Amino acid sequence: MQNMLKILAVIAILMVASVPAYAQDAENKLQFVVVNMQEVIKSSVALKSVEEQLSEKRKALQVAMTKEEQKLRAEDDALKEQKETAPEAEFKERVAKFKEKILDAQKKAQEGKAKYDRAYNAALRALRIEATKVVGDIAKERKVSMVLSNDAVILSEKELDITKEAIKRLNAKLKTLPLNWE
Repeated sequence: MQNMLKILAVIAILMVASVPAYAQDAENKLQFVVVNMQEVIKSSVALKSVEEQLSEKRKALQVAMTKEEQKLRAEDDALKEQKETAPEAEFKERVAKFKEKILDAQKKAQEGKAKYDRAYNAALRALRIEATKVVGDIAKERKVSMVLSNDAVILSEKELDITKEAIKRLNAKLKTLPLNWE
């Protein structure tokens, strides 16, 4: 069954790819363009801005985590020294508090990573939305009936590819994208 669906999908793609760019239907001209959305996103200056912001945030998180780790190591060393001299009940209490600090540090690290991931994903979503708007504007201007992903097209004329124009317009429209660290 899946093989049959794959064959039908290939046939459909071949049929679309073999239709001339200005194929006639009964009333209107059917025109389509092709775009590589991954390339549009990857080549955008806004994505580079996001990556720079993320890099700075990653460095800041690493510095904070390194400081916290050094504090915990020092406290661990101090606890090891106190093991023989401190009363047992007091020592156990200190060890329990130390373990809580370790768990808190781990939780903070996980929360930092989660915020980092959320900020990146939200920025990428916003960038995709803007890229789609740009492609939509181009399609409207050209009175295009359909925009196809280059992944769905096997062969097409170069004039039908709007990727470079979409990159140019997206870069003019969106130079930076602020990250939300909430």
